[in-house]
Amino acid sequence: MTAEQWLADLEAKAKAATPGPWEIGVCLDRGMIRQRDGSILAYCRLTTDDDIHNAAFISSATPETVLRLVGMVRFLAFSAARSRGLFMDPAYWIDTAYVTTEKLHG
Repeated sequence: MTAEQWLADLEAKAKAATPGPWEIGVCLDRGMIRQRDGSILAYCRLTTDDDIHNAAFISSATPETVLRLVGMVRFLAFSAARSRGLFMDPAYWIDTAYVTTEKLHG
């Protein structure tokens, strides 16, 4: 998968997902990721601090957040390409960042 394919995949999934904002609801040891109107998006157990941190992360990773991050990556790649002059193709910078982060986190 290329970097642009990865960004396009994230973008498509975000556009197809239920819009935010999302929040965490708790009932005993059971957590819920829900919309502000109360509709449930997902259930999760909240028995450890890690579970609570995971639920907080999931509730903040709304489609709007992902779309904003995808847009920022594309903007930064375009800006880098434009400022360098030598590599006018923003895909070069996206691919470079993608490969670098894959090595660090892959």
